[in-house]
Amino acid sequence: MRKAALKALCGFCIVLLFSAVLYPQSSNDSKSSHQSRVDLSPADAASRVLYRIAPDYPENAKRGHIEGPVTVKILVDSNGTVEHMTPISGNPYLLMAAMNAVKQWRYRPYTVNGVAVAFESSVTLKFAL
Repeated sequence: MRKAALKALCGFCIVLLFSAVLYPQSSNDSKSSHQSRVDLSPADAASRVLYRIAPDYPENAKRGHIEGPVTVKILVDSNGTVEHMTPISGNPYLLMAAMNAVKQWRYRPYTVNGVAVAFESSVTLKFAL
């Protein structure tokens, strides 16, 4: 059991490293820091999804009968595009598949006083065989 937990932890660390490489912080951070950013509940963010694709279930996870929820924190820009993601929880074998899918989602822009602003929220995807 201890060996499996260590293996899962190593896998999660690898996913974190790859997510930093694949989804780096935007170089426009100074620009976005001047704009307002709103925190939305997961339910409010889900109601704004215009385009959603389901993640591909990784073959290794299927063979290992790995299931469960994966949660990522998202930053959606003022145009409704997922700009950045941070893994929060979930099995490392499922995490990259979830992030690859959510990166392609599009949201209805959130407005404050008639001006579109970026928002942060979290997304949880449930993987089940």
